[in-house]
Amino acid sequence: MKMQLSIKQISIFLFGIVVFFLTRQIPFGSLSSVSNVALIGLFTLVIYKKPEILKNNIWVFIWLGILIGYSLICQNEVKYIIRFSIIFVLIILAYNIAMPIQILKIFYFFVIFQAIIVIVFEIILLLFFSQDTYMPIRFFFLERQWGDIYTYSGMYYLIQMKGNALLPFAYMFTFVLKFSSLKKKWLLRITLFLGVIFVGNFAFFISLFVFHLFRYIYIQGLSYNIAFKRILLIMIIGIITIPIIYTYTQETLKRKSDVSLGTRSDQFNVLVTDLCENLVTLSFGQGLGNTLSVITSFRDYTDNVYFELQAVYFINQIGIVNFLIFLIVNVYLAVTIIKNKSLLWLYCCYIIYAITNPYILDTSHVVVIIMLVSINKYYNENRLHISHI
Repeated sequence: MKMQLSIKQISIFLFGIVVFFLTRQIPFGSLSSVSNVALIGLFTLVIYKKPEILKNNIWVFIWLGILIGYSLICQNEVKYIIRFSIIFVLIILAYNIAMPIQILKIFYFFVIFQAIIVIVFEIILLLFFSQDTYMPIRFFFLERQWGDIYTYSGMYYLIQMKGNALLPFAYMFTFVLKFSSLKKKWLLRITLFLGVIFVGNFAFFISLFVFHLFRYIYIQGLSYNIAFKRILLIMIIGIITIPIIYTYTQETLKRKSDVSLGTRSDQFNVLVTDLCENLVTLSFGQGLGNTLSVITSFRDYTDNVYFELQAVYFINQIGIVNFLIFLIVNVYLAVTIIKNKSLLWLYCCYIIYAITNPYILDTSHVVVIIMLVSINKYYNENRLHISHI
């Protein structure tokens, strides 16, 4: 019994380390390897406690072994092969990792802290800086590769620093949780919502809009008459606000067209061109840990393993055939293990914003799966109701 308790406590501690380094990439980005070790340690402990996980997923390691062998034939660097092999395995195995409910407090402690930092930065910039005087701060962040902080008008700053990946997910996740008090619930939601707003990521906004739209329309037990009225109201509001939405979207896309969208388009072309080198690479990829030797007007991609379009880079490594299998496996595991429609929809909304940012098929993705699996298991075991989206 003491041994089980010890494993439980260590597992919770290791999960806390992972979330800490995910949200505190500033200033601890250089220590990300500690997070990776903690994540591997967490999975090792869980598998030690439940060895059937390893037995039931032996096919994953056989598949990975084939991918590693292929990657070695492609002469990719071993350190990168190991790095992406770990992510590949952990994303699939994460569906078997149900943590104790205590991880909720740890998760929200660190994510809320990140949201507060974003909010404080916004307030400081608005009160003490202008469009002409904030540039040294921006250059400070850019030089250290901590992300970017910028403004178009001086009335609103976009705090796009590292560590923001889990803010939208944490906000949406509050809608499927039970709170001890109404005050606590709304304080948490408002803080996270403001954090998301001040980050100013367009994909974040789209994800939250889609999340709230369907949450408003779909409530289990809602009569068709009320549902129809809600849909009609949304259509009317949508028609009235079309000019505003169109103008905002056009201005955002115009601002992003030169740098953000241009960079993503460039990355897509570079990665797909490399993938389509021949029929073999198109089918099975360029191998795990593949690096490029390409220089464009946007970026020097030589030996680069960081891409905003992380999903496309993943396809570049494992090919169309393996990626389709990987996608089908993930969908199957999500539907059969998470099951709950509210949690599955929350997972979809995470994918919506993560897929156009480097927040997918990485440690953040693993943490999201663990959170969803854990809360689903907790509610099932305690026969408690999950709020419906």
